[in-house]
Formats: sequence, C-alpha cells, structure tokens
Amino acid sequence: MAIHSDHNLYPGVNPHLNSYLQQPCGGWESFHGKLIGEIVLELDRTLSPNYYAVNEKSLQINEEYMYAAVIYEVTAGQTRGTPVAWIEVLSPATKHSSNSQQYLGKRQETLTSQINLIEIDLLHEQPPILPSLPSYPQQQTYAEPYTVLTTIPPVAGERVRLHVFKVLQSIPNVALPLGHSEVIVLDLQRVYNHVLATSRLFILLIDYSQPPVNFDRYTPADQALIRQRIAEIASGQ
Repeated sequence: MAIHSDHNLYPGVNPHLNSYLQQPCGGWESFHGKLIGEIVLELDRTLSPNYYAVNEKSLQINEEYMYAAVIYEVTAGQTRGTPVAWIEVLSPATKHSSNSQQYLGKRQETLTSQINLIEIDLLHEQPPILPSLPSYPQQQTYAEPYTVLTTIPPVAGERVRLHVFKVLQSIPNVALPLGHSEVIVLDLQRVYNHVLATSRLFILLIDYSQPPVNFDRYTPADQALIRQRIAEIASGQ
C-alpha cells in the first residue's frame, strides 16, 4: 500500500523525490522553479532594507526555464542597485559534459565581476561540476551526495566554502556573503521542506513504501540508511 505525506519525512533531501526528478522528463524544471522562487521569498523576508532578491536568467546554458536567485545592494542615488550574490541550483542538463564547459565559462565571468556565487548541487547521480571535487557516483573518498559551494571572489584570489551533506542529514544553513563583509543566513532546509509541502504533485510522487527509483545509484551504505528509514516510516516512526 502506498504511503504519502504532506510533509517531508526525511531530515534532509528527500531521496524518493530527488531520484524521480533526475530521470529524463522527471520534472526537474518544476522543482527548480519552485525552489528558486521560495529562496527569493525567504531572502526578501530576511534581508535588510538596502538589499533585495529577484529571479534572474540562470547562468546555466540551454535551459530557458532556468532562473537564479540574485541579491542586489542598493545605495543612495541608485534604483536597480548592484548584484552582490548569485545563487544557482544546478540542473541535470548543465552537468552533462556538453554543457558544463559553457557553464564554467559563465561561472568565471560572474566571479570576475566580483559577485559571490553560491551553487546548490543536489544531483547525486552525476559528478560535481568542478572536477577537483570528489565524485559521489564514482564512490570516491570523501564524496557525499549533496553539496553547497560558496565562492567569494576577493581582489586577490578566491575563497571557497564547501558544505557537503549526507543522505538522512539536514541541509546545512548557508551563510550568504553580501557587500561590506555582511552575511545573511539562509535556512535552506526550511525552504526545501516548504517546496515539498506546497506541491500536490511532489506529494503524489513520493511513495514512502517503496525504494527510490534508480536506487542503485546510491552507495550501498546510503541504500541501507534509506531502507532503514522506509521501515521506520512504515512502522509509524
């Protein structure tokens, strides 16, 4: 018997939905649009009055539906302001080798413009966008299924903050660097949970009585953790 819920029954990323969305025609674009939209709303509730957040065309190539969340700083005499932080949620198409090099070029242009870049990568079935990071699908040492990469481009060299998180681990709060050494904290787990809870489609897609599709694309250790959680849900825990 299928088990559905109107809220996320995992402490972090929901493996059932996440695996389904990564299939061809799995609906990643719908999830992406809702997540970026909710991030913008959350930021506008939290930012001080001299900042605002908007949806803008993503850096990701050949993805017309893709948007990014961009934070602007407004100073006296300005209307539009200056972009200070750019938040991308990576899509499966962008991580394919045919598109990744184009994205990396746009990425570098953004950093050269002195805009802080935050990249949210929930795509455990594909290697990371930066080849220097360990690959989860190749089961490399220190690799985890999900990452948030923050790159801060000071005048002399870049600084990188890498958050990695596991299956059954909460999505970490993300410290977003703004202008003048200011920082705002984004509760990405709360935003993610709200996206799942407010989408009837996602609620219907998640059947907690069954393993996720393409279950073998998780490591054996993570498969065991997911099976354990499924058993707990079935028993009402």
